[in-house]
Amino acid sequence: MVSISIHYSIFILLSLTVVNINGQTCHGKSQYDLCSSNNECGCLQLSLSNNVGICAILDLSCSRLQPCQAPGDTCETTDHVCVRHPRCNSSPLCYPLSMIDQRLCPPFSTFSPSTITTPTFLPTLITTEFAPMSILSNYSNALTINSATLPGSKKYYKTINIIVNTSGLYTFTSRSNMDTFAALFMDGFDPLKISLYLVSSINTFDSNRQFKLSHNLKAGTPYTLLVTTHYSEGQTGEFTVIASGPDHLRLF
Repeated sequence: MVSISIHYSIFILLSLTVVNINGQTCHGKSQYDLCSSNNECGCLQLSLSNNVGICAILDLSCSRLQPCQAPGDTCETTDHVCVRHPRCNSSPLCYPLSMIDQRLCPPFSTFSPSTITTPTFLPTLITTEFAPMSILSNYSNALTINSATLPGSKKYYKTINIIVNTSGLYTFTSRSNMDTFAALFMDGFDPLKISLYLVSSINTFDSNRQFKLSHNLKAGTPYTLLVTTHYSEGQTGEFTVIASGPDHLRLF
């Protein structure tokens, strides 16, 4: 089996503050698997994702790690990310982003750049491939000068309500001339308290700066997908969100 390491930048959005760290994700690897040419690095699974991990230095004292905050598995400071680390604690822990830098954990080989963002907010894309048996749903709208803006910024956003009939892994991607970004919320959305209902803001991006966000959705649970721009403030334009997964989603 060939394992591919995807390069990314992690964005943490707490109180609309963004921290950018260069690192790499783990795909097709188990917890603590070797993920770098540095033998001290291993995979740590992100707390809110069953299929995405980060490559990090593991030789860090457990006493330095603080529990993640509920709801949403957030961290008090923007220079930490919530991960699973069962060697230290059965509950998710906040891990310092300085330990996942590619200068500490260089990849085995180099691939096309991609971006992952975990915040509380914002995303890039390359080519999107859907699983052969995926069922597609789509939703189109536009960011305009009349759209709401994120608190503390001039970035317009739209929210999309999601109704799930079948539980499973769903992937959301965008098609737009804008540099898009997405965040997924469960059981509600409060623009003044972004982290309150947030369940994922892990975006990967392609060369067209289009987001891709994947998450396991539960049938009967209300979700909200927020679509905004990644870098550009005041940017407007049309967009389409494509959802792929085991069943149709109702997007409205």
